[in-house]
Amino acid sequence: MFETALWMPTDVAVKDVVDVAVAAEAEGYDYFLVPDEGLTRDVFVALTAIAQNTERIKFGPAIINPYTRHPVASAVAVATLDEISGGRAFMGYGIGGSLVLGPMGYEIKRPLQIIREAIEITAGLYRGEKVNYDGEFFKVKDAYVHFDVRQIPIYYASRGPKMMELGGELTDGQFLSGKPKFELQHTRDIVMQGANKTGRDPKLFYSVHVAYEEKIIEDIKANYTYMIVDSPETIQRKLGLSAEQVEEIRSTMVAEGIRGAAKFITPELLSHFIIMGDDEACAAEIAHIMKTYQFQVFTLPVPAIKGLEPMISRISKIIKQAKEIYAQ
Repeated sequence: MFETALWMPTDVAVKDVVDVAVAAEAEGYDYFLVPDEGLTRDVFVALTAIAQNTERIKFGPAIINPYTRHPVASAVAVATLDEISGGRAFMGYGIGGSLVLGPMGYEIKRPLQIIREAIEITAGLYRGEKVNYDGEFFKVKDAYVHFDVRQIPIYYASRGPKMMELGGELTDGQFLSGKPKFELQHTRDIVMQGANKTGRDPKLFYSVHVAYEEKIIEDIKANYTYMIVDSPETIQRKLGLSAEQVEEIRSTMVAEGIRGAAKFITPELLSHFIIMGDDEACAAEIAHIMKTYQFQVFTLPVPAIKGLEPMISRISKIIKQAKEIYAQ
């Protein structure tokens, strides 16, 4: 049977994020994922508050990047969260996208190399080793965690095929977000191709919005601006978007924010990405996708708005129904 996770950005007050994490734990979710979106509330401050206000749910950054945060500092931060929470934290790495890197003036350079270095350094620290590393991006000398640390899971998010294969090779699992449905089998195949190189069995988190009413569609449209902009060109073309259209979304996103760019996200575009319909239809599609592609964790992204508890409760019932269908 599959597990469940909830993903929420910190575009509302940390207290509101914590309230959702507490509600998710009460509804039986297994994981709570918080992204590093740059110039909003700090991901590690939010995760600390979650650690102190929950008891069972596992949590961590999904994701942080090695351009704006050094992997040694990130590894120690997550290890501290793991200690605070009694062993419930995980690490989540990725390259980062336009929202994080753009305002700080970072360009994505040699992403395969920098993410490999970050993962290898972090994995060594979590094995309790004294790490010496002479990489292209990071030079680490006699670095080790100065307190007891377990082998914390390292998860990963990416979009391009080479990056996904690398994640399969090096990490304990992947966050599959912003993936159009027509790419799910291909995505799984690429990840497992990497995993087969090292004999890994990565946990696959499939992240998808569930829209059982029109209001939810309006609330989530903005999220697909950066998902589409940061997708590989091959995916953008399969979605029917030209390079000029993608640039228009990107420039509007930078100038007006993701809500300003949401006007470009049509219902047809959304249909490739989200699960929508009445409760029964949503449950049936969740069960079908999780069983067909053998994903281990169904991940629900929720918008950064107040008063999410009724939505979480209703979707929890949909997921319960999906699990019953899955088990048949």
